[in-house]
Amino acid sequence: GGATGAWHCVRRGGRPLSLLGPRLQVARLVYDLFGASGPRLLARQYVDEMIPGARDAAGGGQSDWARGAPLSGGRVASAASRRLEAARGRFGARSDVDSHRMEDIYGLATFNLSIMGVTGQSSLSPYAVSYGHLGATYGYDSIAAYFPAIDAAVSIGTGIETDSQTAPSDTLCLVYNALLAAVRGTAEPRCSFSKESYFGGRCDCGNTYACHKLLRKCVKSELGSLSKEDCTRTC
Repeated sequence: GGATGAWHCVRRGGRPLSLLGPRLQVARLVYDLFGASGPRLLARQYVDEMIPGARDAAGGGQSDWARGAPLSGGRVASAASRRLEAARGRFGARSDVDSHRMEDIYGLATFNLSIMGVTGQSSLSPYAVSYGHLGATYGYDSIAAYFPAIDAAVSIGTGIETDSQTAPSDTLCLVYNALLAAVRGTAEPRCSFSKESYFGGRCDCGNTYACHKLLRKCVKSELGSLSKEDCTRTC
């Protein structure tokens, strides 16, 4: 997308339904909401409302909606809950899957992308943290994300609309890890993305270790999301 272009807000019943705009401007919008520098669109207190878990971390609490209560029984909550319970049963309560609280799926109008499997980073690493929003409307699938560990925003738009929204998350998996490698001065990892639910999936960059409670050692697992180093350190 170019640096200039029109913004459109689609409404239904008087309420904003969709935001349409050029990809670079959407990334700029996300950065100006959450970024560490540049113009601040909202006061810190309102930004904290948007970041999943931020108010809980500060002791301020969250509403039931912000903790994800409206998703109970929904596809995100049920898929993530099944994965959590399976991991607890097989690997014990200290499984890396426990590192993300299920109540923090949502901030105010913001998804916790960390638990939607788009970063491919070890779940104990700050590089695994991401929040933003998915988009699907009228022939387009998209995603916009902010990564606080490297203070970067990424926006991806496609000219297709599917029933699974796979393309934006798949692309973000590859783009983010290429960007992260460039920022850190490391080799770009080989990553692949597989869809697990309408909202979530798995960006696999090799961080698939989990601590097996019976063997008391780290093993590769479809339920694991730790690097070998993080797993060995915490197992």
